[in-house]
Amino acid sequence: MAGLTTAIFLKTHRMKISGIWELWKTAGLILLIVLCEACHKENRKTKPLPEETPTRFISAADISFFPEIEQTHPVFYNLNNQPQDFLRILKDSGINTIRLRLWVSPASGHSGFEEVRQFSAQLQDLGFQIWLTVHYSDTWADPAHQKT
Repeated sequence: MAGLTTAIFLKTHRMKISGIWELWKTAGLILLIVLCEACHKENRKTKPLPEETPTRFISAADISFFPEIEQTHPVFYNLNNQPQDFLRILKDSGINTIRLRLWVSPASGHSGFEEVRQFSAQLQDLGFQIWLTVHYSDTWADPAHQKT
């Protein structure tokens, strides 16, 4: 009787292992077919790259501190290692929008209304769009300075 039970046990497990192996072979075959079909050249539908970047694309830089930096008379160099105006370098590099921070009560006097007004007019004359962000206080978002 023990021999018959062992034979049935082995036959059952062989069938289970055989079934699992068949399942893996089938899954592998399906995966191979899918991969081969996906790699055909006629299935590649790529769009050609645009000639130019659309003008509605925003390429921006935050140069809020440039008027303060400019007072030190730094020299800026373009990609050809030639001295060039910083704003011209930005324009030639594809920057079309400048972010400026306007402080309501600037601690240092920089980035106040008059400086930002003059600088934004200069930037607009060069063809830049202005992205103005108003900052109400140096400290209102600092938990150490908030009154509860």
